[in-house]
Amino acid sequence: MANSTDIFGKTAKKAEAGKGFSIDKATMTFTGLDSTKGLLVQNVQIAYQQQVSFVYDLASPEDVYYISGRTSGTASIGKMVGPAGLMTDFYAKYGNVCEAGETITFGGLAGCTQSAAIAGSKLTLVNPIVTQIGISLNVDTALINENIQIMFSALTSGSAASTGA
Repeated sequence: MANSTDIFGKTAKKAEAGKGFSIDKATMTFTGLDSTKGLLVQNVQIAYQQQVSFVYDLASPEDVYYISGRTSGTASIGKMVGPAGLMTDFYAKYGNVCEAGETITFGGLAGCTQSAAIAGSKLTLVNPIVTQIGISLNVDTALINENIQIMFSALTSGSAASTGA
């Protein structure tokens, strides 16, 4: 195979050992729930931003200062409707602003082995609150889908991401 050519004319790539990761090790943990088995999360999107303002000095027109304001984030979670008890518990903890203080943590996002996944970095949504729920049903599959919009106050990262609570 030394003289073989890619059918699309591309240069063959080689994989480097230890440089990959497996999504099979990824986890999503909700601190407010005893168990998330059956929550049926299918996809997640996260956006996090900070407010930044420019301040100019009339006494020194060439100078500009960056002033950092507050941070905020949003997340969208797509899931299937699961067991009624778990769904009720989820909205009781994450849908009530008076219960803010829980976290949602994503872990196991690095490495191909269990030990690498545990030691890998984590992302934690701090003080997430559900702000919108959308439900759809497809007659072909008879599956009920939920789309949940969440806002949160901070996004932490690291091998032991802080809860910030």
